Amino acid sequence: MWRISSLLLCLCGASQAAEPLRDPTQPADFRAQAVGNTQGSRLTSIINSPEAKYAVIGNRVLTLGDSIGNARITAIGSDYVSLSDGKTLRLFQAITER
Repeated sequence: MWRISSLLLCLCGASQAAEPLRDPTQPADFRAQAVGNTQGSRLTSIINSPEAKYAVIGNRVLTLGDSIGNARITAIGSDYVSLSDGKTLRLFQAITER
């Protein structure tokens, strides 16, 4: 019985000391961007369900009224998200002509 207890104790301690795995494809000088402000936030997807509309901004799934930085989501369209600070995040950037 004490062997099982000591094994469980070792496994629990090892999981707490483990560091998250680093993505081997990231450049050495990569710094993750926080979703704390709207300037660096990127709209990656919009989900339309019968119940509600959702926007994936950064790695977060947000809906109407949720906050991102100091702004709140006021509208979710088919390809954009409007924020209370007047900014609009677009799903696809427009391609400029030469």
